[in-house]
Amino acid sequence: MIMTKEDIISIIEDDWKYNKDIKLVCLRIVEWLGSMDARINYKTLKNVVGNLVSDEYLLRAIQYLSGDRVKVLKPRFQVHFDGCYIYGVTPEYIKEAREKGFVRNPVTNQDVAYDDSMIIISFESLIL
Repeated sequence: MIMTKEDIISIIEDDWKYNKDIKLVCLRIVEWLGSMDARINYKTLKNVVGNLVSDEYLLRAIQYLSGDRVKVLKPRFQVHFDGCYIYGVTPEYIKEAREKGFVRNPVTNQDVAYDDSMIIISFESLIL
C-alpha cells in the first residue's frame, strides 16, 4: 500500500498524540524528507530537528520512522575498516559478525576483528 505524505502525517499525529516531543520530531523530519532526495545520516537528522528534543527522542523518532507502521526512512548499513568499505550490509551480516567476532576483508581475504564502531548507518528517504 502506497501512502501519501498526508496519510503519513495523519498516522504520526494519531500514534504520538500523547507525546508531543516525538510527534514534533517525526513531523519535522517527514516535512524535511519531502523536500530532498539524498542519503541521510544521524547528524543530518540532528541538524534538521536542532535542539527541539534530546538524542533519546530523536533515536525513538528514527526507529519509528524506519519501522513498518510508516516506513519513511530505509536504513542502509556499511562496514568501514582499514580503508575498506563493504556496502549494502544487512542486519543479518552485522549480527553474524558480532557472533563470530570478525569480518572478512574483501581485498586481502583476511579476517579482521569486528567492532560496532565499524558500522556506518545512513538512511534513504522513502517519501516520494
